[in-house]
Amino acid sequence: MSDEDEFRVLVRQESSRLLRLAYGVCGRLPSAEDALQTALERAYASWHLVRAADDRPAYLRRMVIREAVKEARRGARYSTLEDATPPEGATPIVPSEERLDLADALKALTPKQRAVVVLRYLDDQSVAEVARILRVSEGTVKRQCYDAVRTLRPLLRPTSPADAPEGVADGFAESITRRRDA
Repeated sequence: MSDEDEFRVLVRQESSRLLRLAYGVCGRLPSAEDALQTALERAYASWHLVRAADDRPAYLRRMVIREAVKEARRGARYSTLEDATPPEGATPIVPSEERLDLADALKALTPKQRAVVVLRYLDDQSVAEVARILRVSEGTVKRQCYDAVRTLRPLLRPTSPADAPEGVADGFAESITRRRDA
């Protein structure tokens, strides 16, 4: 199989997951698509490095997350209308009101905190895996998670038990604060 064919197969297998990750960090579909495209261009240009990696999908995720963080920082300088829906599969199976609350709350985080939260809680990666993907220490991942949870908790917690959706005590903030595995 040629290098180009190997690259195409990898992109076909991972593109929807990578787009969801980028969307989680950027919060806007056009920005997520730009980040993904830039990361894939760079991956193709340096295919020899990607090919030599032990875990090619993780290598691509790291490239996409870094580009998404850059794109989120760039996007923060401009105010634009939210004109696109999330990519297919990007939203969990929760009521639309909670998804809107989560999307708004994630905007309160820094791009690096969003990257950690998206990888850790929405992509269900371990602390060690997030640290490896982002090339930071596990302590940095834990601190970013801690800071993100402190920011998200007041934004997502219902003001009274009557405001909570049926069967959900404290929403997303409660689910991320209960998670203790490393």
